[in-house]
Formats: sequence, C-alpha cells, structure tokens
Amino acid sequence: MELLTTEPVIAKVDNELRIVLENIYFDFNKWNVKEESFISLNKIIKVLKDHPEMTLAINAHTDNKGRDSYNLGLSQKRAVSAVKYLIKNGISKKRLQSNGFGETKPLVDCKNDCSDEDLQANRRVEFVILKE
Repeated sequence: MELLTTEPVIAKVDNELRIVLENIYFDFNKWNVKEESFISLNKIIKVLKDHPEMTLAINAHTDNKGRDSYNLGLSQKRAVSAVKYLIKNGISKKRLQSNGFGETKPLVDCKNDCSDEDLQANRRVEFVILKE
C-alpha cells in the first residue's frame, strides 16, 4: 500500500510565513502526538535540516468545547509535545518555541453553533517561521 503525502510548502498565511502541511492529530483530551502525525513532523524536520538557520514557533489551537482555561493548557501541552518530537529527532531546542492558544484564534468563528467540520478545523497546529 502506498501512502500519498504532500510536500510541505512555505507560504504567507495571515501575514506570517508558515510551513504548511497536513495537520498534526491528537486523541480527544490527549496531548501525545498520534503515530500517523509522525509523517508530518518528519517533513518539518527535513525542512529544518535543509534550512539550518530557520527557527519556528509551534502554535497549537483547540476547538471551543470545554473551559477556556482547560483548552489553553491542553493546547500548550500539545505544542510542547510536537517540540519534544522535533528535539528527539535532532532539532535544537534553541530553534523552537511552543505556544498554546486554546480556543482564542479559531479558523472558523462558529461560536456555539459549530459543526464537526468546524471543530476539526479549529483543532490544529501551525508552524510559523520566525527566522529564515
């Protein structure tokens, strides 16, 4: 069986330069990176190894289910989990920062009328380039 994957793209999104690729997934209420997300994180590792001066902010976001304070803590743990994976695979922690935003920056601002797709879109990890 062949897995179809996409190459990471460096693109300007919302006035930020980002590495854009498939989302990083976590189980509900968990912060350990799921195994199927290793492919995406390995792409980030390759970009960082190809660009040794590049530094990144790993920004994690949640949906709006649950308390604001809980979601903020959960998103921070998820960002840290992604950073730990990168460090474990040879990227210097000096090149990485983790930020958890909870539900404060939704892609889909659906308030209390969110579809499952809206909630999924808001649960994401973004890789923002701080220095090229």
